[in-house]
Amino acid sequence: VLGTMIKNDKLKYALVVSTDLSHRHWQNTTFGAHPLAKSFDKGCGQYAATLDWEVLNNQSTFVDDVYSCGWLGLPMLHGALEASGSKWEGRLLVLPVAPTYYGMMVSTIHPQASTLLETVVV
Repeated sequence: VLGTMIKNDKLKYALVVSTDLSHRHWQNTTFGAHPLAKSFDKGCGQYAATLDWEVLNNQSTFVDDVYSCGWLGLPMLHGALEASGSKWEGRLLVLPVAPTYYGMMVSTIHPQASTLLETVVV
């Protein structure tokens, strides 16, 4: 459904996906630290920059171990982008960091320049 909405070139949409990354960065919390927390967050950041499904899918092997409650938003977003039929590019604005017990990042995803030109010409 989201991909179909995005296909509508008469409207502009903003999809906001809150993706709390690993919740296991600090030892002194009820969750405790996990050795894969940092690499999980880094992988999610790599996905946000490249939109490479394989990178994101690789994170699924230990998502439950690092307690990432927001991870499911990323595959949902990826599916919507794929279903839209457009080409997209990601930009990682803030690298994954863990200033508190959980990781976070900031990124934007927008149509590739060639897609915008095709839309204007058609």
